[in-house]
Amino acid sequence: MSDILLIISIALTIICYFLFFITSLTSKKGSETAAEAVIRLTKNDNGLRLVESKDNVLSKYQLKRKIIKLKEKTYSSKSYFSLSIAYLLSGYSKLKETSLEYLSKVIPYFYYLSFTPIFSLIIALVIKTSMDAKIGIIFFVIILVYQNILSDLNTKAIDLVKDDNDEINKHLTNIIFASKIFILSTMLQIIRMITLL
Repeated sequence: MSDILLIISIALTIICYFLFFITSLTSKKGSETAAEAVIRLTKNDNGLRLVESKDNVLSKYQLKRKIIKLKEKTYSSKSYFSLSIAYLLSGYSKLKETSLEYLSKVIPYFYYLSFTPIFSLIIALVIKTSMDAKIGIIFFVIILVYQNILSDLNTKAIDLVKDDNDEINKHLTNIIFASKIFILSTMLQIIRMITLL
């Protein structure tokens, strides 16, 4: 049972990341760049800064300083995948949630894609004994709480920048769907830890 849960969790995580990778390569082109979309969506927010980041692997939103850092390839890209990232990060900048204030003390950046499933899988692969499982449950519960908060913030951020463009909405919906799958994967890991006790 434990091995089956681990395999399902690994499979769900790999499939989600693989779909993001394929989508980023095959996405159609829109009429504006991701940078232009951020400028348009955040034109009323004078405190926000948009930066083209040449040294980052992923685009991100810096919570405390209200900076959207688009990686070089995304900044000038017109693909709907890049535009959906611009929309999501712009949505983060519009959020007025108190949970953001607390998160900014612990987490400096929000990425459009969560890395928590990778941490979950590393923890899961290390855990072998009943004592390890008790510690693992604590880590997985913390990860699960964070993933739920992030999923909720993703939904709210996307609602703030919703567009009538079906292609952008499709990519944004995929981001929300992936965050739900990551939550499911973590829940499976918690169940697996319980079976190891």
